[in-house]
Formats: sequence, structure tokens, C-alpha cells
Amino acid sequence: MKIWAGKWIASGALAVLATGCVQRAEVSGPRVPADASGVNVLKTDFGVVAQIGATNKAGLCVLDRELRYLNTANSNPPARPAPIVPDPLRPAVPPVPSPMPSPYIAGIQENVYFSSGHALTANVFREPGKPWVVHLGIISPGLGDTMEGCKAYRTWYRVSTDEGKTFGPLKPVILKGDGYNLAHPVKGVWVATNSYAVDETRPIVRASNGEIMVPFGYWPLGPDGKLYRPAHGFTYWDSGVLIGRWTPDGSDIEWTMGTWLGADPKRMPRGLEEPTIVELRTPGEFLLVARGGNDGTDLPGRKWVTVSRDYCRTWSKVEPFTYTDGDPLLSPGACSTLLRSRKNGRIYWIGNIAAQPTQGNSPRYPLVIGEVDENSRSLIRESVLVLDTRQPEYDSQRMQLSNFHVHEDPESGRLTVKLSRCDYDESNKFRGAPCWYLAGVP
Repeated sequence: MKIWAGKWIASGALAVLATGCVQRAEVSGPRVPADASGVNVLKTDFGVVAQIGATNKAGLCVLDRELRYLNTANSNPPARPAPIVPDPLRPAVPPVPSPMPSPYIAGIQENVYFSSGHALTANVFREPGKPWVVHLGIISPGLGDTMEGCKAYRTWYRVSTDEGKTFGPLKPVILKGDGYNLAHPVKGVWVATNSYAVDETRPIVRASNGEIMVPFGYWPLGPDGKLYRPAHGFTYWDSGVLIGRWTPDGSDIEWTMGTWLGADPKRMPRGLEEPTIVELRTPGEFLLVARGGNDGTDLPGRKWVTVSRDYCRTWSKVEPFTYTDGDPLLSPGACSTLLRSRKNGRIYWIGNIAAQPTQGNSPRYPLVIGEVDENSRSLIRESVLVLDTRQPEYDSQRMQLSNFHVHEDPESGRLTVKLSRCDYDESNKFRGAPCWYLAGVP
């Protein structure tokens, strides 16, 4: 199918240094732009896309990548599979059948959105040293990423006690305590009125106290009891963290949560969406980065940060995500991912940073990775490595590098970022072409 056809820009033989980065790479396939030395590079206003094997000041490098562009001939070689190493803490899991009979309204079907595992960001988590696995996803009577779908998202989960080979039945996430039930599952949510959801862009985190931290969000209600849309954007969400504890036999999880962040529509007219978290050096101290949005306003596009010092129960005032020099990032309405490397213990952030002011969800490029300074809880500018960006020869201005999965090699620490390069084809249909980027860490 043409959706998967694209220009072939693939690296060949790689000589790998002990640091995990590449000493030499031969690039084959159609011509890409070259600098004065003749080395193949990809240009961006934000900076040059990292050459294969070039290590930046933070020790980050691109080991390999596979690029595909939507509007190109079918004759290019097939895409190479992404170099994904199995991760025992993020196992592959059997699929969840979809659709399913609605547990809320008799006689209708619900669409089911659960991942197949593998990735750090797949909402699959195995308890270290145990065969217990939890898998979260959403159901909705509507289609995902549509108004009918997202206003009725409900978060469900299932549990395995045999390393993810088989699972028990799907269950709704319902907080422990009086007053919570199928119709009122979490704070501020009433089924058939508003929604609550996880997504596949941020890792589940096991806290130092053994709790399972799952970032999630909900669509709050306004003073009139209807879905809140203060800036008349597509949606308006707020963020929080589900807190889970295994039952003694690992057959289920008891759910609680702290406070919602409390989005301010005057600063963030689309609210706070798609939160991602990491525990800092001090036990119980968590950093959260959330997506913002500036739809229909003159406000700058931002990512937003807040800190909890009590295991995600309460949160500090939400502030713009900045570089260590204090300058805020320019970033579109798009997901991002925080993670702590199992190899070196450093915190990395993956997302979109724009070279110019953004509007709403655009532009969702370049795609970057950078290191977070734990003391200032900000991004180290010199560490930012550009993985990919728009190439005018092949991409329209509406191209997107977002909604990615992140995989971590548990031994080498290498990170594989996998996504669909989404763009509009000749018939103005929004489709995707598969791309991946293999990043080395020091």
C-alpha cells in the first residue's frame, strides 16, 4: 500500500564504539542534503538533525534510523524492522478483543484501545521479581481521537499472574473508597457525562515505596455541568496520577489518586494533557511534564511542569518547562515522554521543540531528545539532540512527528523511538509512513 511507501534513507555497516555510539556509518539510498564535507545531513531551523554516530556534549547520539516519507514512489525497499530488544518489565501481551459489549449501555458496542506491549510507553508493567503484570487501556463507544470518542473515554485494566502470558477479565479503574463505583469511578468523573483516560506516550513508574504510578487525565465539567471548553478548543483536559498497590497475591490492584493539577484556562486554554512523570533523587519527589495548548490565542505554546513531594498526592504550582538558563521551551500541543535511563540513571525528555511560535498542535517537529537537570528540573539546552524534522522535499508543512512509542534496551540502555510520519497524501487523506530512531546514551 502506498501509505507505507517512502524514500529510503537507511544507514549501512556500523562500527560501534564501546560508548555505544557509532564511529562510522555508510548511508545509502536516494540523495539527502549534504554539508560542505559531503556528509549526509538533514536540516532544520532548530539545528542540524544529528548525523549518524555524532555524539553531542551530553553523550547522546543517533546510532541508526529508518526514514519513510508518504508521498514517494512504491519502488523503494521495504522498511527495516525497528531494533527492539525484549524488555522483561514491559512484556509483549496477547491482544484485547475489540469491540466489546458495553458494560454501561445494553445493546451497544464499545471500541477497545489497548496496546500489544513491548514499549516503555505501552501501559504494560511487570512488577520486578514477580510474575504479576498490569495492562491499562481505554474503551469508548466512539472512535479514538474524535469528539464522540474522547468525550466518553473510560480507563480499564487487566492483570496477569503468569508474566503476561494470560490475563484475567477486563475491569474498570475505580478508586478505592466509599462513593466510587462504575458510574463515578474517579474524582470528578461521571460516566456518560465526562471521561478519563491513559494514553500510550508515557511510562508507568514504580515508585520507591512500591506503588505503581500511572499518569492519566480527565475532561472536567464546567459550572453548567457540561464538558468544560473555556477557549472553545477541541478539548480541555486536566492531569493527575493513578496510584496502584498490588493485592498480596498479585491478582488485582487497589487504586487511589491524589489531586488533579488544576489547569488554569487563562494560561493554558487547552488545559493540561498527556502528563509524563519520573521520580527524582529524593524518595517520593516526582517531576511531571504536561502538554499545553494555545488554540485561538496569542499565548506561546508551552510544556508545563510541576513537582510532588508526597508520592503524587499533591502538586506545586504549574510553571512553564524551561531550559536550565530559564528560557521556556516553545512546544506545540503534542505528547512527550520522561524516562530515567536504566544504564546511567539520568533523566531524558523526548518531544517536539519548535524553532518559532506554535499555533495549537502545529508544528509537531522537530523531534528531539534531551537531558533533564534534576536540580533545576529543566532541560539542558546543550544536551538537545534532533532526531528528525520536516524535509520540504518530501513533507508538507502539516507533517507530524508525534504519538511515538519508546523502547529501552535493558542491557545497553539504547532507546528506540518508533512512530508514523503522518502527513497528507495527494488525495488530502491523513496517513502515516513508518520511521524509527535508535539513540545511544552514555
